Amino acid sequence: MNKIIIKSFIFTTSILILVAPWMVHAQEATPQGMLFNLRTSAFPIIQFSMDARDIDGNIITGLQKDDVTILEDDQELQASEVKAYDPGLEFVVGINPNFSFAIMDAQARSRLDKIKDALTKWSGDLTQSSNHAYSLVTPDGPTSFHVKDLNSWLTGLAAWQPPMNTMEPSLDILSQSIDLASTSLLEPGARRVVLFITPLAETDDIPTLESLTEQARQLDVHVFLWVVAPPDTGLTGGLIAQQKLADQTGGTLVLFSGNENLPDAKESLVPLQTSYRVIYNSGIRTSGAHTISVKLKTDGEPIILGALNLSLEIEAPNPIMVSPPSQILRQYPASGEFDPESLTPRSQQIEIIVEFPDGHPRLLTSTSLLVDGKVIATNTAEPFNVFTWDLSPYTSESRPELQVKVVDSLGLEKTSISIPISITVEKAPSTLEIFYLNYKQWIFLAAGLAAALLLTWRLVRLSRLLKNKRLERIRAAGPLPLGNEYPSSKGKGKEIPASLEPFPTGGSSPAQQRIPVVDKEIRIGSDPRQVNYVLEDASVGELHALIRKNGETFLLIDMGSVSGTWVNYEQLDEEPKRLFHGDIIHIGRLGYRFQLSQPGDQKEPRIIKLDADL
Repeated sequence: MNKIIIKSFIFTTSILILVAPWMVHAQEATPQGMLFNLRTSAFPIIQFSMDARDIDGNIITGLQKDDVTILEDDQELQASEVKAYDPGLEFVVGINPNFSFAIMDAQARSRLDKIKDALTKWSGDLTQSSNHAYSLVTPDGPTSFHVKDLNSWLTGLAAWQPPMNTMEPSLDILSQSIDLASTSLLEPGARRVVLFITPLAETDDIPTLESLTEQARQLDVHVFLWVVAPPDTGLTGGLIAQQKLADQTGGTLVLFSGNENLPDAKESLVPLQTSYRVIYNSGIRTSGAHTISVKLKTDGEPIILGALNLSLEIEAPNPIMVSPPSQILRQYPASGEFDPESLTPRSQQIEIIVEFPDGHPRLLTSTSLLVDGKVIATNTAEPFNVFTWDLSPYTSESRPELQVKVVDSLGLEKTSISIPISITVEKAPSTLEIFYLNYKQWIFLAAGLAAALLLTWRLVRLSRLLKNKRLERIRAAGPLPLGNEYPSSKGKGKEIPASLEPFPTGGSSPAQQRIPVVDKEIRIGSDPRQVNYVLEDASVGELHALIRKNGETFLLIDMGSVSGTWVNYEQLDEEPKRLFHGDIIHIGRLGYRFQLSQPGDQKEPRIIKLDADL
């Protein structure tokens, strides 16, 4: 036993002497690390994963958020969260046997049997994760590759019984193992590890080992070696090349004669199962290419990890008003109170939505409502999407312009386009009119008693008779609400069975809008006190026409207008006109097309024969 210890000491000392120049060179190397799995979907919150290694290539463990500083375009930012996690393991075992693997001890257990037992123990020491995969490469080729089920992999290992006495070792097994580890199907950041179990390398193997060492370094594959050799093995060039392979790829080398205890996975692989997930609040405010690197605080000099490139498109949020009213009618109450403060409505609610054209939704810091360029309301907390517009200053007709402005958490701001709103205010009667309304019964009594006013009264009566004749058609169509009694619902929330769609003509108005037919009676004209829909055109009368819904039938009635109402270029007389889908209607000089939501059967076309003289 003492001879074995002395020989092992001599061997280890010789290895250190021969590889010392390379170790000194390794000390001069810079720390290694990698940033990966960049995620910007929650911008300005940015997340990425990080591997950190010291100058010896060892994984740095135990990092806290105070140890990590993000360098974003050279601007230092503090991490808001640094959390360690298992990145997964692509574990490839390459067994390169020869006759020495069949040597047995006093209990008739071969070196290969002991190696299999050690591998079984390794599997129990590994931290279990769904992001692990296992492969086995033997002289027969990959017998198991990228297996997720560890028990299945162990079953394949136990079933492999090679004829070791006749087998010749080959570095092709190491090459296949490195290739298999580098083509990992796991998530980015998973460790790539090869455990290469092999006899002592020959001198002729040195060039191939040097080439495979460089390949493993470039592919970031850690190579651990279990070299099966007699306990009195001397120092050779092949062994030195194998030691460099382990050192330069972040692995270790162990000599195994059959009597030593092989290292466990906790010492070799568990430290590799540590990566960090880093979250921070970005300071980027402009579109284009940017870089992210990391500075780690250590007991010595800070460690700078390599830069990660990213490209971002950043635009200001876009505010949009949701269905703003095109016109507002302010009226006095029916009680007869004519104080301007009694006008209703007293306010108007304005709702907005905010879009993020750059695809990065983020928090808002404020929203503002502007009327004629002046801020009249500001939200600095939720809800940001609702404003209440005070209408009390508007006691006469006006046409203010509305805009909304938003500012996001990046300080980017944008103002919407201007939208004009027409405000119509009911005119208050004069003092004489108010007196008449309050004392008209006494005035009529005095007029009846005064013979001098008899003729005037008869003329007024005659005028009323003429007016009643005009309104007979209205009474035939049903009761007509007057003035403030008529509800101005505009059909909100109702199904629209039919509508008048603007029909471009030479007399069309730029402000001409669609008229939905949602109520049993729709009144059209220029006086907002008498009609549902106001048409601001000189050719339209105060109460010009009405549309009545009778079951599934729609009737158009002219209300004695001066400029007339036309259907398919034929002027209506006193009789109601039934409307069909596609009819062309003219109200004064404004043209519309009558549209049914469910047209049904179409009206047959009518052919008009023209006179031969025309």
